[in-house]
Amino acid sequence: MNNDRRKRLAVLAERLTDVHSFLEDLRNEEEIALENMPESLQQGDRAQAMAELVVELDEALSQLDDVISSIVGCAA
Repeated sequence: MNNDRRKRLAVLAERLTDVHSFLEDLRNEEEIALENMPESLQQGDRAQAMAELVVELDEALSQLDDVISSIVGCAA
């Protein structure tokens, strides 16, 4: 791989790392909102949807970690 493509991959990895950070912040905010929800509402549909979103964001973060690692490996 030439240097230009390597640099472009490095830029892409950096951008994806920024996206990862943004998603992680959203995931953490959702989890905190869920934890701060009154107990009387924690068994409701909204709380369940929030909990499912946290799980889905965890999965997306894990997959994004894999993508970033692969790109960094290619750019090395």
